[in-house]
Amino acid sequence: MTQTAGERPRPLAVLRAFIRCVVDIWGWRLAGIAALMGGTALAAGASLLAMFQVLRAAAGMGEAQLVQFRHWWPGGSADAPPTLTGALAALVAVTIVQGVLAQWQGRAIAAAVEDVELQLRQRLFAELSRMKWAAYSRIRSSELHALLTDHVARTAIAARSLLMLASMTATAGIYGIIALRAAWAVTLLAAGIGATLGLLLSHQRRRALAIGKTVTAASRHLHAAISESLAGMKIVRATGAGKRQAELLLRASTAQQDAAIQLTLAHGAARAWFDVGNMVALSIVAFVALGPMALPPTELFALLFVFMRLAPQASGIHQSYQQLKSELPAFQDVSTALDSFASEAEPATGPRPPITFERECRLDRVSFSYGDIPVVTDVSVTITRGRTVAIVGASGAGKTTLADLALGLLSPASGAILVDDVALSERSLESWRARTGYVPQDAFLFHDTIRANLLWAAPDAGEDELWRALWSASAGFVAALPHGLDTVVGDRGILLSGGERQRIALARTLLRAPDLLILDEPTSALDADNARAVHEAIAALHGSVAILLITHRLATVRDAHLIYVLDRGRIVESGTWTELVAIPGGRLDALCRAQGVELEPQFRVLSSEF
Repeated sequence: MTQTAGERPRPLAVLRAFIRCVVDIWGWRLAGIAALMGGTALAAGASLLAMFQVLRAAAGMGEAQLVQFRHWWPGGSADAPPTLTGALAALVAVTIVQGVLAQWQGRAIAAAVEDVELQLRQRLFAELSRMKWAAYSRIRSSELHALLTDHVARTAIAARSLLMLASMTATAGIYGIIALRAAWAVTLLAAGIGATLGLLLSHQRRRALAIGKTVTAASRHLHAAISESLAGMKIVRATGAGKRQAELLLRASTAQQDAAIQLTLAHGAARAWFDVGNMVALSIVAFVALGPMALPPTELFALLFVFMRLAPQASGIHQSYQQLKSELPAFQDVSTALDSFASEAEPATGPRPPITFERECRLDRVSFSYGDIPVVTDVSVTITRGRTVAIVGASGAGKTTLADLALGLLSPASGAILVDDVALSERSLESWRARTGYVPQDAFLFHDTIRANLLWAAPDAGEDELWRALWSASAGFVAALPHGLDTVVGDRGILLSGGERQRIALARTLLRAPDLLILDEPTSALDADNARAVHEAIAALHGSVAILLITHRLATVRDAHLIYVLDRGRIVESGTWTELVAIPGGRLDALCRAQGVELEPQFRVLSSEF
């Protein structure tokens, strides 16, 4: 997902892409926000003009004083300035309108910013959920965490900066029109000085962009350090490496903190220089207006009053633009990730042919490699409906890869996966997965109640269905828990034993009523008692559902209708338990000896006779 330096788009291209993205998210609501911005800007201009009317009324100013503004207010004239009471009432009314519009605008901007964060996070997760499994498995989880949290949040900050930039530009535009009406020559002089100041501060904006990229990289590294430290906490504690790991985390945190401080300092320096430049510009304008231009003091006062209102808007525009540029690298990462995920997505359009599993699922001479490393080669496996098929072999033989192929998570490099003689295509994968159930070696449970974990698979399941699934999975222990189905299992199910987690996961899968149940090393990480309980649950399912049992623990496959022995990615033996253990010098026999699995005496005799 990272780009090389030569592939990085230019900043303006990134800005245009960002604007297109947020406009797409906001849609027609942007028109409402723009209307509020326009209304707020007009109200700010009206407030300024109302202030001038108050000054005219207070001083009784006539034709020679503040004459530029006499026609900008209803009822205003040079000879008859408005009454003080009327001018003050108008000022209060306009200020109230401005405050109300500003509040509405603030709410609209806040909602729009939150929507950017929400929509981008949802888009990222949606694209992730559609990715091909082989591509997804290559991405670091810490990188995904950084994208879904920090980078999306910073993109929302950029969206806020963009809206504030537009709002302050609209208000500055109204003030600029008033200033031009008052004294166009002086206003153009001030605009020229302001433009020069902006050019002089352009290096500050480039610096903000560079520091923003550093912040993005430092944040990515910090997320990786945190994720790996938490995932490896058990081994960290077991090896006494807590202090060393804390130092690694501290270095990553310090780098991120330093980058954030540098960005804050850059924003502060830019604002300070801009404020100094504003004062210099106002001083120059005052000097030129009173000297060469011979502007009357009262008109200069009015003009400076406009400029003092305009200066904070100009400073805010500069700050918002700098903030926007410093957050764009985060958006660039999000945008690149979305494109990368989409390019690896499974097809989601077009007709999806229905899949029926009435007879058998067959992996027909399938091969698969990770890069240049072959994992399974020319493997054929048949899973008949209602029967249990086991795939056994040593660790690293390719068993889990076969499970992923059967699920349709991986696509074979050669060969085909046939269901009732119909080859699975990319467009039929979703339909096929709806008919399968999967229980991995490390059963995952949400930090929630047992009930919520079960309902995750079948939201409409009733109480009786939940209990039937639990009893089918030999998880009747739930009834003895103090809170029963409403027992909270802890993070990833840590408050339950490994066997209990596995049986809850099995019950959750059974709630989906799958046609094919795939169990990947369901007892490998369990002690003998828990392994026996899970094995009994599996044995009780024999004949009621097609089961593909992936395991290297041979004691669990005696009752399988058909056993395939996998060695270095190839099927070397297949048959029933009785047939395979009778093969002299066979691979299953060798695995049984290595694991100390007791065979029936007649098999030992047969083996010795050959």
